[in-house]
Amino acid sequence: MRLVVIVNEKFSRQPDGTLFTHGGGTYPTFARYLAEFDRVRVFARVADSTAHRGGTPGRAASGPGVGFEALPCFRGVRGWAQHYLTVRRILQRAVRPDDAVVLRMPAWHLTDLAARQLVSRGQRFAVEVFGEPRGNFSPAFYRHPLAPLFRFWIPRRTRWVCRQAAAALYVAANPLEQLYPARAGALTVDCSDVDLPKAAFRDAPRQFTRAPEVPRLVFVGSLQNLRKGPDTLLEAIALCGHTRDVHLTLIGAGKLRDRLEKLGHRLGIARRLTWAGTLPNGAPVRDALDQAHLFLLPSHSEGLPRSLVEAMARALPCIASPAGGIPGLLAPEDLVPAGDAAGLASKILDAVRDPSRLSAMSHRNLETARAFEASHLTRRRAPFLAEVRRLARC
Repeated sequence: MRLVVIVNEKFSRQPDGTLFTHGGGTYPTFARYLAEFDRVRVFARVADSTAHRGGTPGRAASGPGVGFEALPCFRGVRGWAQHYLTVRRILQRAVRPDDAVVLRMPAWHLTDLAARQLVSRGQRFAVEVFGEPRGNFSPAFYRHPLAPLFRFWIPRRTRWVCRQAAAALYVAANPLEQLYPARAGALTVDCSDVDLPKAAFRDAPRQFTRAPEVPRLVFVGSLQNLRKGPDTLLEAIALCGHTRDVHLTLIGAGKLRDRLEKLGHRLGIARRLTWAGTLPNGAPVRDALDQAHLFLLPSHSEGLPRSLVEAMARALPCIASPAGGIPGLLAPEDLVPAGDAAGLASKILDAVRDPSRLSAMSHRNLETARAFEASHLTRRRAPFLAEVRRLARC
């Protein structure tokens, strides 16, 4: 049986036909569905591309058993209007009545259109809810004149789509399941989208016997936009520099890298920054995390961020914003509001000056991350996948 997965995410296609992503739609993410389905077909926007500066073109999204239906790579409201009829025809033709269908939410562009088509022809579908959509249009980094409308309309459409779903998976039970409930009688499962192999975990917490002489900080995230707060992070590093020398490594690539490098020069911190680009999954990322003293993620919007959980699995002390499911991962004293560069700088300095606090953060983070071991989450996800398959057979 074939599973169709419809996502709003953009993907880049290299000359050899391999698809890559800077978002969450990696091959391991889609390959999970192969536990119940023979093939997975992902419907998404795809653009032909070359490698991004400073690293690989992203993480692989396609692979054995996982193929793509390439939709026009439109951008913004105008692009959506131009390609709407084309996308609608492709979805009507290519999504078959006997397909199992999963929509990866929030509802925006493709998933909203697909849901309306499926409801109109009486085809049941499932949803996976990965984040609170209002944060994606935060005025702190999204300054489109229609942003207020989007902040109102997208959550409203997400609620409507979820109410039509016959099964739903939520990466964070609170508040996503309360904000975007499935219809009465639908199977609902709370299960993180982040599952880590045993090799991702350190054997023991870190012990800090003294404060680091030059604290090594690390950020992992896409530089395609400012959703992860890299601009706030650079401003915080500049503020730290008034009282303490620190060094920041930024792992990730995207179209805003040049703009952010220029910001680093204007702030006078270029020598404190290392731009690592995109690193391959697995050991290269773990090695970079192991060399750091503190992980930072001042995001405006999140579901349950994989990069944060991976850092915690390396027993790395972490400071992040309270976006999405992050408050369920970190202690309140390790959270700082998104966009608050002064508050973030203060949190960084407080942590790196106190070795006992760093040790406690390390111990707490490693214990929390153990809940994301892959075999445990596979068992939690199994009833959802079985229900998606059953829906297609009925």
